[in-house]
Amino acid sequence: MDRFEPYHFGNLDDEFAFILKKYYSLQEINAFHIRIFENILYREEKEEYIYFDKHIQDPTNTKFKIDLKNIHIDFKIDPSYEKVLSQYYDLNKVQYSVSKNCIKIKGNDEFIYFDSIVKRDKIKYYNIIYNQLLSKRENIFLIQVGSFETLKKMYRYLDILEDVDQNYLIAVVEDQLNEENSKYLREKLKNSALIEVKNKGMDIGIFIASLLFLRDHNLKYKYLVKIHTKTDDQFREHVCDNLIGSKQCIRDNFSKMDNDPSIGMLNGTLIFNIHNNRSFFHNHMRYLHELSQSLLNKELNEHNLEFAVGTFFYSRFDVFDILDSVNLRYLYNKLNDFTTLDTNWYALFYHIQYKNDEQIKEHWFNNQHKNFSNNLHLQYKTECQGMRDNMIEHALERFFGYINKCHGYKMVEI
Repeated sequence: MDRFEPYHFGNLDDEFAFILKKYYSLQEINAFHIRIFENILYREEKEEYIYFDKHIQDPTNTKFKIDLKNIHIDFKIDPSYEKVLSQYYDLNKVQYSVSKNCIKIKGNDEFIYFDSIVKRDKIKYYNIIYNQLLSKRENIFLIQVGSFETLKKMYRYLDILEDVDQNYLIAVVEDQLNEENSKYLREKLKNSALIEVKNKGMDIGIFIASLLFLRDHNLKYKYLVKIHTKTDDQFREHVCDNLIGSKQCIRDNFSKMDNDPSIGMLNGTLIFNIHNNRSFFHNHMRYLHELSQSLLNKELNEHNLEFAVGTFFYSRFDVFDILDSVNLRYLYNKLNDFTTLDTNWYALFYHIQYKNDEQIKEHWFNNQHKNFSNNLHLQYKTECQGMRDNMIEHALERFFGYINKCHGYKMVEI
């Protein structure tokens, strides 16, 4: 039984969940205590084994799990509890231990109790494929790869970056890397690091994992340049041509920011603000208010809302100071994959905006056999685009522009 790992029905692949629902009611299934090993599902209550003809989505895959053997890891607590703790303590200066629903602050015998069990954060946010950031440069290019096939269309831009001589962090979504791809990137961009990340949170998930890598390695820069494999060829080419279309173009963009300290972000696309384009923010207001409260400890100032579509940009590195390692892990765990429920998206898509979060979750619980939990789930199951916006990832895109404005900086279109 040691080989069987606990699993939640809500995380089970839909194909196998559908089979279970043929034999059990949804109420029964959600009460199951499930363990899985290879193609075997074990029900603890009934000591029942259910075998499938092919593998269940395998929870024993250790690719993104921390190997606890023969190594010492200073675990942090679950990001939601760490976020609360960080409001009262500098987590870089205190030591704490965790026991059930209690956090003990070492040195002053102070105990902090939570209503639910306090967990340790065992998530592995990225795998380091290689790290050749041997010589620190002034600026960092973040190259985010959701599809290597799309990156191949961008090879001419990598040729340009090769001659710029800065630092490069390449973050590639899992299952997109192989030995040939890794070798190409290592040889193409010197002074670089390559990390592999989960397919979570779309482009924003890769960005957050990339920032977390920089925080974990105490790397700070003057400017950060964010590029990613946007699937729309015409849009991607237009933005990349403006941002990194030539070595001279890159020099000019850095010079613009050097010569005007009021510029916080340079963008290659149209800029939208709350005064002229309210519709671009309207359906994200709930998340934007929550982000301002949780990250800035302030009420949202709607006058500061602006963003550029696509999240390709040059940015001063200090724009993202608020996204320290605590906040980054906290945000990462709120991002979506194919199994998560995005309450804002769900409420808008199914026209139940008047309900609170608990009512929305209950609505999903009662209708998950026919409804979709977020736009990724919708696209995965129907191969249609559906409602493309309104998830927390899209709110974060808008929030990046907001924190730029809160720094007193302006956003400029190239």
